[in-house]
Amino acid sequence: MDEPRSQRTKVRRRTESTADTGTTTGIEYALNDGIAIGDPAISADETVTATTIDAVSVGGIELRTMHRPGLDKEIERLLQYKLDLGFTQEAALGDKSDTTAMRDETKRSALGAPTGPCQTETWNFSDATLNASGFYGGGMWSWKQSTKTLTLDNITHVTSDNYALWLPPGSTINLQGVSTLGSTYEGLSDTSGIYVRGDLTICGTGALRATGGTAGPDSDSYGISLDSNGALTIAGGATVVAKGGEACDISLGIRVSNLTITNATLVACGDTRAMSLDYTVPHRYPYFVNELTASSSTNLTGDGLTKIVNGKHKWVQIGPAISYNPSRSSSWEFSPTTKSCSGSYRDGVWAWSLDTKTLTLNGMTHVTKAEIALKLSSGVIHLQGANRIVSTGGSGTSKGIDAQGSLTILGDGTLDVEAGMAGQTDQSSSAISVTNKRTLEIRGGATVIASAGQVVRGGESYGAWASNLIISGATLIATGNTRALSSNFVVPSMHSYLTSETTDSTQDSHPGNGKTTIIDHTSRYAQIAPIPPAGPTLESRWDFLTTAICDGSGSYAGGTWSWKHSTKTLTLTNLQYSTSADCGLVLPSDTTLVIQGYNHVSSSSLSAGKNDPSFGIVAMGDLTITGSGTLYCAIDSDTATTSDATGIHLNNKGALRILRGVYVDARGSEVGRGRHYGIFAAGLILNGGSFYAVGARSALSSTCVIPRGYLYCASQTVISPDAVLEEGGSQATIDASHKNASAWPIPVTGPSSERGWNLEPSIYVDGHGEYGRGQWAWKASTKTLTLIRFTHVTKAGLALLLPGDTTIHLKGDNAITAGTLDSGVPAGIIVLGALTITGPGSLTGTSNTATRPPQAGIGIYLFYDDTLTITGGAYVTATGSESDLIFCYGVSASALVIRSGCLISSGGARAISADYIVPRGYKYCAGETTSPSTDEHTGDGETTIIHDIHKYAKIVTCCNPAGTKIPTHHSVDESVEPSQ
Repeated sequence: MDEPRSQRTKVRRRTESTADTGTTTGIEYALNDGIAIGDPAISADETVTATTIDAVSVGGIELRTMHRPGLDKEIERLLQYKLDLGFTQEAALGDKSDTTAMRDETKRSALGAPTGPCQTETWNFSDATLNASGFYGGGMWSWKQSTKTLTLDNITHVTSDNYALWLPPGSTINLQGVSTLGSTYEGLSDTSGIYVRGDLTICGTGALRATGGTAGPDSDSYGISLDSNGALTIAGGATVVAKGGEACDISLGIRVSNLTITNATLVACGDTRAMSLDYTVPHRYPYFVNELTASSSTNLTGDGLTKIVNGKHKWVQIGPAISYNPSRSSSWEFSPTTKSCSGSYRDGVWAWSLDTKTLTLNGMTHVTKAEIALKLSSGVIHLQGANRIVSTGGSGTSKGIDAQGSLTILGDGTLDVEAGMAGQTDQSSSAISVTNKRTLEIRGGATVIASAGQVVRGGESYGAWASNLIISGATLIATGNTRALSSNFVVPSMHSYLTSETTDSTQDSHPGNGKTTIIDHTSRYAQIAPIPPAGPTLESRWDFLTTAICDGSGSYAGGTWSWKHSTKTLTLTNLQYSTSADCGLVLPSDTTLVIQGYNHVSSSSLSAGKNDPSFGIVAMGDLTITGSGTLYCAIDSDTATTSDATGIHLNNKGALRILRGVYVDARGSEVGRGRHYGIFAAGLILNGGSFYAVGARSALSSTCVIPRGYLYCASQTVISPDAVLEEGGSQATIDASHKNASAWPIPVTGPSSERGWNLEPSIYVDGHGEYGRGQWAWKASTKTLTLIRFTHVTKAGLALLLPGDTTIHLKGDNAITAGTLDSGVPAGIIVLGALTITGPGSLTGTSNTATRPPQAGIGIYLFYDDTLTITGGAYVTATGSESDLIFCYGVSASALVIRSGCLISSGGARAISADYIVPRGYKYCAGETTSPSTDEHTGDGETTIIHDIHKYAKIVTCCNPAGTKIPTHHSVDESVEPSQ
């Protein structure tokens, strides 16, 4: 198959844009918004000559600057840049009161709202992830940015990526119900259910299972992995089960440097050992240990002295006894007033929510001698994983589950319910019993197997007893010696059924029609299940609207597809599909389309001059396209038609989101007079993805704003000239006059000795390379720049420009040095937001002095007055200009956090722009000159020690009390690992 035209032009445009963007300084964008623009530092008493005062008008704002006239354009660019982002005039002029809100709104418009988890990718949160919430895996989740708190309510997220969940340091997970975070990864990288590069707190009334995948040689698997000496705190009644997967090297339940458990329960198990550290169980705190990766029945009590997790313990449970845990000798009961609680039983976890009357089961097995295994007044059973509830029978009636009111069973998991033999004459056996003329409802993908036992003379045996039964998108297999079900049942449409007069399945399944009663008093065996979605065909549409209530998968034309009903996710892998029907693929609203490899979906039903609409893909509302491949979606005809002919068509004012890693090529009809669009949608949101669209009427049906960090090309003809390239921004739009349009993230370029290295637009694209004798790698999804023995010296006044909330990971000794500018603020490193420096290496950021006052030189400059964090053993040296001009700082930031790292900072005005309180136990020395001071002190966590008079400061931690540079060149990995 020939390469699509858009692919050929796309590659050519990328090559040209690399050269073009090399001259885009980006440096002007990072000029200090507090100097020169309405500079408050210029007093009325100062003598200012007319030749040094320039008048600049941008966006209706008149500015007075103390610079030579040649600086006007740079000031204009800076102000216009901020106005374009949506800043108010006050904020653009330096008022910080609404900067944070404006930055949030800027990110929302540029990146789109944060998304939930994905089956094929790590669910990633950064310090700057905006407030968000959503539904996923049968539950709900929410993220609160200000407290870095992720709330999980019955979430099930299992991914094929090596990490299921990635959280920033200092995060909190608040548990409600039972949630699962797991990886099915099999590969050569480390894997874990939860990964945090720092501290983590888990609290709440719910329970959590976290499992790692399978790690290959020299790789590790963890249930919970806390890097950078992270500490784990479990409190507030939470129950946590952490299990390491198979690994050729290390398999641990949890990897931490410190563990605190307060009024909570932890179960940890791994093939190597349960935990990475020995743990002292508090006085009178119960615990269990086992040398195997299985539960132990031995109950021990902590003395506050003995360390009980050592090399031989592969299974450990620490925590108080749960009063509501099931028992082998009595019924497991939840009344209408049972308080919210959770627990761990054998290898499973459970949680009860009083507010919603929901019992969540995850991997639970409960077998009891009692007549009733589980008693509920009414409510919901939420299933995760495989669960089993069994009553082996008693002296009379036997029931697996007894509900006194309506009962709903839902979730992704399975439930095997068994009742034993009735012990007396006229007694009954029911696997599930819903009394008081109430309803049993099974939905949401759940699979329920209800098997009743034998009865003696006069007794009755039912698989499921209820006055009314509702099944929607779920599977029920019921067996009873009297009847499978206590009442007749009408099988709904989109479901199949199988019945038998015996307790065995002996017939073929049939489709239900929602009208005919097909399970009656003769049926002792009944199986009802949703009809799985069928694959594509040459003659008809591939329709998920009527068959999207259960999972399905298949292969077609050398490719594969899979449908996940709970998340409405369709995954296509190298699938080539074209149909003669009026539409290729029909999807419900809020579907996620995951693209892997090269995929082709098209319709070829156009008739010349006829009113025959044709679409490649139709969605009934919002559609998200993500993955790591290409989607070619088209109308395979150039026939002139008067009707609609659109590549991707979204009904009900749906919006199309194209996320990082995917390229969408959407072709409507390129001839004719109808509504011919490449993409018909109420809005198009680009969050790292690329697109090419063409249509005879227009490429897009609505105006599209191309975000910053993108290049785009648009034309009023169906053939797009390659030379028309623009850079995105809030004013960059593609409108109805453009019949051909494409957009893609700006490619990553390496440093240069002639100009500043600008990574600020590269928030969507990964990149790596060699420079001098060192290496660098940029990971866009985490905004992480890895430097390995990297030295960058430039003539430009700014050596490195980074987007906000970036992490610099150091290996070996690294240095970044800026030159001089006739204007602007020379700086070694400028970051448009917060910055974290971590890793076992060192970094030196150096700035020279500007040639004209009142400019200055700053070693590390956080542009939006944000926080600089140094952690993970990083050794940072920040050297500003030794001139006493204003803004000659080593570090300019609103706050400084040092956690297991070291900092030496010096500048002619101040060492650090903000006062700093050295934490208790940390060592420091500070001097009034830029020379090292020998007077050393110990921080008390209260005294402000770095202020206006200090031009030199050295702060070291207890892990490096001497403040010496770590000899990294013999101990670090010398290779770039962009995928990490």
